[in-house]
Amino acid sequence: MRMYVRKNIIWLDFSINGRRYRRSTKLEDTPSNRKLVTKEVAPQIQAAIIRGEYDPDKKKIVPTVKEFGYRSLDLHRHEREDDVTKAYKLNFEKHILPDFGNRLLSQITPTDLREWQNKIVDETSASSLRKYRNIFRQIFTDALEEGYINTNPFDNIKRPPVKDKEIYPFTKDEIEKIIKTASVKMRNFFIISVFTGIRTGELVGLKWDDIDCERKEIRIYKMQNRGKAKAHTKTKTSNRTIDMLPIVEEYLKEQYKLTNREYLERKYGDRDDFKFTNHVFLNNKGKPYYSSDILNISLKKILKVCKIPERTLYNTRHTFASLMLTNNESIMWVSQMLGHKTANITFEKYARFIKEDVKNRAKFIQEWHIFDTQDNPTRLKAQK
Repeated sequence: MRMYVRKNIIWLDFSINGRRYRRSTKLEDTPSNRKLVTKEVAPQIQAAIIRGEYDPDKKKIVPTVKEFGYRSLDLHRHEREDDVTKAYKLNFEKHILPDFGNRLLSQITPTDLREWQNKIVDETSASSLRKYRNIFRQIFTDALEEGYINTNPFDNIKRPPVKDKEIYPFTKDEIEKIIKTASVKMRNFFIISVFTGIRTGELVGLKWDDIDCERKEIRIYKMQNRGKAKAHTKTKTSNRTIDMLPIVEEYLKEQYKLTNREYLERKYGDRDDFKFTNHVFLNNKGKPYYSSDILNISLKKILKVCKIPERTLYNTRHTFASLMLTNNESIMWVSQMLGHKTANITFEKYARFIKEDVKNRAKFIQEWHIFDTQDNPTRLKAQK
């Protein structure tokens, strides 16, 4: 079997039963790829020929992870949101290609994947690994369907358990410091976040049409991320109508002064690129936020000035839950405000914030005469 190069691509020249075949490896002519072909591709074909399993007219030369990975991502692009597809591609390039890019799909073993998983968990977290693992596993699933491999090496590898992240809600003192330090826009966004429990993406996508001042309600059914408005929330169960608390109504009135149509047209109307969108929150150019990233950067600066431990805006959601549950609000109501599928989800996540009066528990039992013991307080009182 001879290796040669044609138009900077490595080819193989070999014979079977006296008939000559030339097959492209589809690999560029580089030192690493030459080594790959010499040690893996050519021996694999030779072994298949000896076993009588190689059909040069039908058998496909196994591609590398890099080559087939991009194809797999493209196969599923219409099944995912555009921003999800972009995120998958970035994670593929950053967390999979460096270790496996030039390796053949058929040469990757479960042990290789376990070592990779351990490395990812050590450097980031188990939750991050799960995202990268889903991408990689789908690549092998597609390769299996196309006949490049016989088994999916992920089949017998367990996912590492994901530990719940510690929740650090903002305290009352921290909230007060942030209010005093933040700009009007940032203050409004922060307070409305804290006292609604709305996800940052949902709040960025909120429009004035979603607010019913008469009913004191806010309708949540969409979100905004990476410059695109999505006609849905994180999950179907997250679509909800929530109560507008008095403090939220107060700060929404303040925000309306900054983003009502009359004010915006007066301030930005002479600009060619100005377009009224009816969003509650707008950036300094009078446009909807591309995402909540810039708001998180602003919060980070505020926290630094206030000497408050760094957290993201998503912690305002945790703050809402902890504040309400600590002050004995109904867990069913808190769950509905957060858009959780069930109250059990809310309980599991925020149980440590639920305060209960354990004194005189089951006090009503003392009034029952059926438990007629010598020391029963009710019985003793009746005997006097």
